[in-house]
Amino acid sequence: PTSPLTIKSNSTSSSSSGLTIQANGNTNDIFQLGEKSTDGSRLQMLDAGVVKIALYSDGTDNYINAGNVGIGTTSPTSKLDIQQTTAGNIISAEFDNLDYTVGNRNAIKVRQQVTAGGSYSAFLGVDKETNNIFLSNDSITANHLVINSAGNVGIGTTNPGSKLEVHKSTPYGSYGPATPQLNLINTHTEGTAGFLMLSARYNNTSPAQTFYKVGGMGGGKETALANNEWGGYINFFTTSDGTAGADSGMFEHMR
Repeated sequence: PTSPLTIKSNSTSSSSSGLTIQANGNTNDIFQLGEKSTDGSRLQMLDAGVVKIALYSDGTDNYINAGNVGIGTTSPTSKLDIQQTTAGNIISAEFDNLDYTVGNRNAIKVRQQVTAGGSYSAFLGVDKETNNIFLSNDSITANHLVINSAGNVGIGTTNPGSKLEVHKSTPYGSYGPATPQLNLINTHTEGTAGFLMLSARYNNTSPAQTFYKVGGMGGGKETALANNEWGGYINFFTTSDGTAGADSGMFEHMR
């Protein structure tokens, strides 16, 4: 023996080839330590004869199938509950993939089962060619939304040149695209108009916070109740006094 207790495995494939602990009231195994394949090891913890925790050294899937797992907490409330009381990374996922083929990349996958034979998946990762963060639906190779190293967000493009850039390749019909590139909808029950505001600061002297504003409103009501409540309309306006209301500057009404 090479230590105070040395156990010689009697099999290369038996779960009980090394050390077995049985329950007090019966002969059910509750802990097994043995050999897995040649020169490999296995550790299994059982409940009522069923393996709940299994750790293998030969590449076989390892698993925990017994309640929630907590790291930094003794009372986990989800399948994996990680808590940390100091600032810093809680989870670090590093993919050292040596396959540098163009288009191959790693991602974190979230999968939702919707039927017995169907599911939806989302992928979040970093593209090794562009350094973009990507978010895609049901395809690890798609780029439905990206954030580049400058912090720009792209939808339909992998090279956004502004804070938000939206691309769409659907051809236009007689009355514009069948589905718009950007759709702002106000779902208020009283038919309140949709609203879009663009602002630019022109006075940087502290503490002045003055903005130029250009905006647009579009909407409609079933019955025209007043001059500004036509059945369908678009309003354009500009302001330079820092206020946000459409009545505070130049105003153009179209219907």
